[in-house]
Amino acid sequence: MKRVGAPLSPEECEDQECRSVSSFISRMPVDQQRRVHALKNMLKRHHELDRAFRNECAAIWDSYADRFRALYDQRADIVKGEDEPSPMELNPADGRSPIVEDPGLLTPSNPLEKGIPNFWLTAMLNNKTIASLSPITERDVPVLEHLVDVRTTNLPRSTTEIDGEQIVKTGFCLSFKFSPNEYFTDDTLTKNYYVFEDENGQQVLDFSECNPPNWRAGKAVTEMKVRGKDKWKPCDSFFNFFTPIDDQEVPDTLLTDDFAIGMEIYEQLCPHAVQWFTGELINEDEEDEDEDEDDEEEIGEEEESADGF
Repeated sequence: MKRVGAPLSPEECEDQECRSVSSFISRMPVDQQRRVHALKNMLKRHHELDRAFRNECAAIWDSYADRFRALYDQRADIVKGEDEPSPMELNPADGRSPIVEDPGLLTPSNPLEKGIPNFWLTAMLNNKTIASLSPITERDVPVLEHLVDVRTTNLPRSTTEIDGEQIVKTGFCLSFKFSPNEYFTDDTLTKNYYVFEDENGQQVLDFSECNPPNWRAGKAVTEMKVRGKDKWKPCDSFFNFFTPIDDQEVPDTLLTDDFAIGMEIYEQLCPHAVQWFTGELINEDEEDEDEDEDDEEEIGEEEESADGF
């Protein structure tokens, strides 16, 4: 027996909601009930079409995966100093204005200076979502100076039936590649997000998995020694992002924040890395925040005006 005042389970909430909707419809005239049922059936067909549309979009995206990969390979080679930009990459021969106006920039002036140092570290420091949800600490910086590439890969899509409804499952993998360093033995850290799509096409986190760094002795930046004692305690670090999360034991806010970081890296940091590195996207973020604040102020003024009558 359910104790008085105990919260309803998701199944009980859904059952109550269904009964409430059915009761609402049953109070309508018969002709209106017929029309509402027809509209609900149309909504089901809409979901089917929308699912088919998203599957085709995913197939198109997959068909471009090799092209994106080739671009990211070129970017990684330039950042790491394994290659130099070609004249075509500096001055596109398609009628557009040249990216580089100074002819002296078309050839390297110092062959001993390679790549773009701290490219990914700088890009991440400039991203406000990462900075607010998974702050990079001073102890993280020397480790992230070895970060030479970040990649995203779409995981295979699959369809499964749950409670008579077709559910699309998909996900993505984040890969962080490091140069040899004194901190951990891994050359790549990965994190996978497995998601399913709701009826509106929104991605909802199912679960995530990752491989934590294999820290060298005394080099873990995710923990610090307790003063005066021979023991260590956890501490803030960006590399906590690679700590496996037990969704049964952590608050929902932590899961939500973790997924938000993953989506930010997937949708923003990786594809637009050079704009985060140069700081171009910082200004766009600030402009968006200013617009949001202006909208809130306007709404507040309207409410005050309305209250005055």
